[in-house]
Amino acid sequence: MRKTILPLLFVAVLSLLCGCVHFDDSNYDNYSPTGDQHRNAEKIGSDEELYNAIYEHLSAFETEMRFYGAVDSEKIFNTFKRVSQDHPEFFWTGSSSIGTSGNSDVHEFSVSPSDINMSMDEVKTMCGKISDAADSIIDDIPEGASDWEKILSVHDSIIRKTWYQSDDTDDFTNSIYGCLVRGQSQSSGYSEAFKYIMNRLGFECGIINNDSRKWNYIRLGDKYYWIDLTWDDPAYENEDGFTNITHYYFMSDDEHFGIDHNLEKGKNSFIPQCDSYDKYFYIEDGSYLSSFDPDKIADVIRRHYKDKKAEIMFDDDTAYQMAVKLMGEGAGSEELYGAVPEGCGINYGRDDERMIVSFYFSLSEQQENTTE
Repeated sequence: MRKTILPLLFVAVLSLLCGCVHFDDSNYDNYSPTGDQHRNAEKIGSDEELYNAIYEHLSAFETEMRFYGAVDSEKIFNTFKRVSQDHPEFFWTGSSSIGTSGNSDVHEFSVSPSDINMSMDEVKTMCGKISDAADSIIDDIPEGASDWEKILSVHDSIIRKTWYQSDDTDDFTNSIYGCLVRGQSQSSGYSEAFKYIMNRLGFECGIINNDSRKWNYIRLGDKYYWIDLTWDDPAYENEDGFTNITHYYFMSDDEHFGIDHNLEKGKNSFIPQCDSYDKYFYIEDGSYLSSFDPDKIADVIRRHYKDKKAEIMFDDDTAYQMAVKLMGEGAGSEELYGAVPEGCGINYGRDDERMIVSFYFSLSEQQENTTE
């Protein structure tokens, strides 16, 4: 009898186990053949999540990332490119690679510094210097400045601190680092530095890249305006130290800015409509005149002589030619010289194409430090 009962008991127990035991895997998020591989990877559910994830990694100087979910290699690469373009502080990012291993659905993404000989500690040091330089420019903004005045202050500070360098010396010349830290850069550096600082100040500010040049747009209130720091910096001072900084491309509109800038969308993700001229520098500053008026010119000089330069723009050629003629003849000199301290040197220049008369002032150290 034993030889018959034992096999039957074994079969009965086996049936009981198979039929009654149930494993609840509802609490295991990674219960799948690739669960182990997902443990060190981030699940991405949307394009926004991917953008934010890459941003957070780069902000923490983390160059190795692993994603799965609503992603593929092309989407990761394009999103990384967009994050880098949106955030000039990631100037250091260079080549990147994307891959998967075996049958895994995890995409392994790696970023390297543009200079492969640099360590991440060196990258952190460079980023710290950029932040410090930006802090200095922000600290120079006058207390109580309006939003327009803040934009102007940053525009002028960057130009005064930067020398246009026509040749690249390394990967960082034409970048925010070249502009803010070295003080030498090209259009990418100027525009990246301006965007970085204005974004820190809470302004919507972007970069346009057309015809191998870059410039900025900025939003003030509910309107957009164009700014080109590179072309507002003629990149030289004369032998007397007069700065030749201009404001011709400060807070301009499509009509005027588009004369010498390509405003087509091209490969840019966004092109603003800048249809207002109300915040253009010369209009907002009160230096946009329809006639030669010594009193108004004296007022402009009085407000700007400590900047070592004052600019007057005329709205038609007749008024401009009259101003040039009268200035050449010395007309109005009593009113003009009365607007600056005694002993202050004053010269003037002209820009026939833009109908701008510029005044240059030579001040003693005492005159520069005198408070009116």
